Amino acid sequence: MKLDSGVYSILHRAEGVLSLREPPVPKEWDTTKRPHVALLQRHEDSVVRFFLSDPAEGDGELDACDLTVLPHDSVIEVRYSQTDYRYYKRREYDWTKVAEIRDPFITELDVYEYGSVPIRFTLDEDIPATARRTGDEDFSGEKH
Repeated sequence: MKLDSGVYSILHRAEGVLSLREPPVPKEWDTTKRPHVALLQRHEDSVVRFFLSDPAEGDGELDACDLTVLPHDSVIEVRYSQTDYRYYKRREYDWTKVAEIRDPFITELDVYEYGSVPIRFTLDEDIPATARRTGDEDFSGEKH
């Protein structure tokens, strides 16, 4: 799945839905689901994934690096399967879940901008990097 700088900006600004001491990361490697943990970084108009996990040799485990060393406001992608992605942002002492994808066609991203009701984005739409939600406008700036 490809993320652009607009989606990254939204993930980075989102307040999130719940805070956790540590993000729940997959522990077992599955060659079909191909789980991973990746640090997301903006690079020009795209987003680069730096993989923080690696399947262990021969024992079926997924080894992930120590996530506590990541800087404040880091955004990570945790992939559990081809249809289950979750995004977490590092706070000072914890992690906040800011978005998730649980869609078999990977077409919609649920972002927890403020509270527990997500804002749903269709991933084939262009989301401008400078968009902000105010009042009855969505991120595209259109009134509803």
